Amino acid sequence: MFETGILGPDERVELVEGEIIARETMNAPHASMVWRIQQHLQRALGDRAAIWAQLPVIMSGRSKPFPDFALLHLRDDLFRERLPNAADTFAVVEVSDTSLAIDRGKKLRLYAKAAISDYWIVDVKARTVEIYGEPHDLGYRQRALFRGDERVAFAAFPYIELSVDELLG
Repeated sequence: MFETGILGPDERVELVEGEIIARETMNAPHASMVWRIQQHLQRALGDRAAIWAQLPVIMSGRSKPFPDFALLHLRDDLFRERLPNAADTFAVVEVSDTSLAIDRGKKLRLYAKAAISDYWIVDVKARTVEIYGEPHDLGYRQRALFRGDERVAFAAFPYIELSVDELLG
């Protein structure tokens, strides 16, 4: 669609279950939160996972979202040969400022259906982290909400904990 001119080169979109969805514009609070989280994740995870920030991940033949972060298994080719897919993914993190409905709806169902075992939504305005686990075809069986000095960890890395305040600043 970009090649034919239907979509302009500056349009931020992603494919979710065959639907083209406009991606959230990056305002200052969102951008700052993404950068801050990336710094903490890089320090905490080191070389245990690739931090794939705002890049495409193939979830199905009909879905290629650009999550704020996908934590990926490390590959020798650094994904030069192919884009990562759901099987390469430990966890997905969406930083949400104005897109909470999509992140809690379409994207939550997409990631659950793709069997992403650990899905986090960082709510910029509420300063909370929602963690979803135990995916099934329609969503997740578990949901937990964290704030303040409560500690969070990815299911794949339970020994690496960060407080919500530390992560969100």
